[in-house]
Amino acid sequence: MDLSIQNTSLVATLTLCGYLISLCAKTPNPNPTKSNVKDRIALVTDTSKPSQFLLLFIFYHCVLILFPNDRTSFCLNADLLNEDLFTWSPTSIAFVVTIFIAAPIRLLAYATLGKNFTFRLNKPKNLVTSGMYAYVQHPSYTTLFLINVASAFFWMRLDGISACYLPSFLVKVKGLNWVAGLAMSVFTTLGLWVRVKDEEGMLKNEFGQYWIEYHRKTKRFIPGIV
Repeated sequence: MDLSIQNTSLVATLTLCGYLISLCAKTPNPNPTKSNVKDRIALVTDTSKPSQFLLLFIFYHCVLILFPNDRTSFCLNADLLNEDLFTWSPTSIAFVVTIFIAAPIRLLAYATLGKNFTFRLNKPKNLVTSGMYAYVQHPSYTTLFLINVASAFFWMRLDGISACYLPSFLVKVKGLNWVAGLAMSVFTTLGLWVRVKDEEGMLKNEFGQYWIEYHRKTKRFIPGIV
């Protein structure tokens, strides 16, 4: 077992990242039991529990970090693991920085919207235009996209922990490492765009001209840009 400062600090940091991600994956308020609002991705979002797979991924990843000399005992293709994912490297640092920036912003969106924030669409009691919402309409969706994509490119790569249970010929295929990340990027983009259109339609019907003016003055995802 390697308890060097580098390894223990990385394990602690990745564990914190996992905790933040799990908070972002849990709805801050109960979803409405009945809602007549159009919500085409309700089945995907109608949950309040973080993925158990995430917890398993984090634990397994940390074990591989702490036991670098014993990986062959519990990893099928230990020799094919990308060390950039199991040490402090530009790859792991980029992942950590993304989570440390995106997750707090999403959690701040939870706090700002208060009871209005549910994973399943429901008519809000009021249109919140203060705080970060004075500059951007959907900060929680922007940060959710970043969290999902960063997690996919870091934890779902074939030369990561997936190499421990996949056939070696798959792990060796060049370019296949990016498939999971790209697939998650496309899936997340499509899902969020559908949600945004449904949510904006609901807000327009509910708040009329007030929402139209707010929508005209602010950007959707990134302040001052888009």
